[in-house]
Amino acid sequence: MTDHSLDHAITLDSFNPSDYCIIDIRDHHSYQEGHLKGAIHLDDLQAIKDFALQRPDQKVLLQCWHGNTAGRYADLLHGMGLENIYFLKANIEDFKAHGLEMLGG
Repeated sequence: MTDHSLDHAITLDSFNPSDYCIIDIRDHHSYQEGHLKGAIHLDDLQAIKDFALQRPDQKVLLQCWHGNTAGRYADLLHGMGLENIYFLKANIEDFKAHGLEMLGG
């Protein structure tokens, strides 16, 4: 399972934060150290599923360190029938270089 639902992969070049409900799936300490403005922290798959199910008309974007774990979570959630899940295929260290506002730390 390495598909990572590529049709739901978002790159930094095409990423507009206002288009998504952003979920930072990294550990809580990493989230506190720095996260995208507007991102919430959820790292439990069931909690993410519940969050997305409550927002069927909104795009939910998963974000981690490099996009690998977020891609796996997206695959699992798509397998559960959730079509509004996307993931950021990007390195968190490049966020500021692309003009994305970070909070925390």
